[in-house]
Amino acid sequence: VTIRQKQSTDPSKTPLAIVLIDRHFLVIANRPDVAERTINAYQSNDSIASTPGYAAAWQSLRNEKAFARAYVNLSTATRELSNSSSRPIDADILAKVSTQGLVTTLNLQTEGILFRGISWLQPKSQQVHSLDNRAKDMPTRFPDSTVLFVSGSNLEQLWKSYLVVAQDNPRAPLNPTWLRSALQESVGLDWDKELLPWMTGEFGLGLVRAQVDSKANFPGSVTVMVETKNRSQAEEVLAQLDKTMQKKYKFKVEESTVQSRSVVNWIAPQFQGMTVTRGWLSGDVAFLSIGAPISETFIPKPAPSLAETNLFKTAVPRDLQPNNGYFFWDLENTLNAEGFDLIQFPPAQKAIVGAIRSIGVTGAAIDERTAKYEVFIRVRLRAES
Repeated sequence: VTIRQKQSTDPSKTPLAIVLIDRHFLVIANRPDVAERTINAYQSNDSIASTPGYAAAWQSLRNEKAFARAYVNLSTATRELSNSSSRPIDADILAKVSTQGLVTTLNLQTEGILFRGISWLQPKSQQVHSLDNRAKDMPTRFPDSTVLFVSGSNLEQLWKSYLVVAQDNPRAPLNPTWLRSALQESVGLDWDKELLPWMTGEFGLGLVRAQVDSKANFPGSVTVMVETKNRSQAEEVLAQLDKTMQKKYKFKVEESTVQSRSVVNWIAPQFQGMTVTRGWLSGDVAFLSIGAPISETFIPKPAPSLAETNLFKTAVPRDLQPNNGYFFWDLENTLNAEGFDLIQFPPAQKAIVGAIRSIGVTGAAIDERTAKYEVFIRVRLRAES
């Protein structure tokens, strides 16, 4: 086998190594030694196909007529990225990376791109997936004006899984130690002992747009809903929270009604236009809404709900049933919407983001060591531009 190198006209760029194996497979690498390793793997049958779990993962997607397929050895990729970074990850933290690999298919559809993927844990991993695939009701509890939404089956279990890789990891998106400390210092609540124990049911977090004719100073509201199996404990903690907001932060805490249902409002003169409302929905679901006054859009139940909108139905893959959570992002009415542009992008990135209408994700635990995902990126068609 001959390895040919293609030198760029730009001397600062690394030459490409190009190999044709058995007249059937073309290998293109950025280094000759990588090309040589690929050849050796092919000739010795010691390829990625021998990776534990690899064949079984593709078998689960065997009926897919995909435009493209991809595989990532997540444990190796994480280690390599760390080694090449100016801030390498500690070896102890790398050892906690329990996911072995991810395979995915890419399917071109009329309105976008659909990814179907399988991830699996390492053979010796002590971590296992929770088979609590009960995330089904939260999309029906949020109103149709929800533009960003995430849900799950069990908040307490999700937190325990997150701690495995996030504890003592400086690159974790949410530092567990900081969260615990912030809650304890600001409102005097213990995250692990007073909040999580009653957050064992389905949960949802959403960004809800305010009505167009709303006089609120905020364009929307962040709303969280949590189903509990211990309402008395939850009510005790929330009552304690009311007292803290009243005594420590001088909020005016008062009860009122929305659609004949009792709620509690926190009112602060220093934050004019901001409304904090908490209360209960049917099925022992506690909610807390911060921002514009939007609680009337989902009390006692939304009409229509997020689940009933055509955008959610077309954006979020629904074939994966039962599942343990959804993610939905309506980019048209957030990043690409006038008056509600949450994040500013440079022109080049803005052009790419502007071509996306929405992103939807569904996830489920297939067994204790395997998870499945479906991701749909709905793009703006030329006629819609």
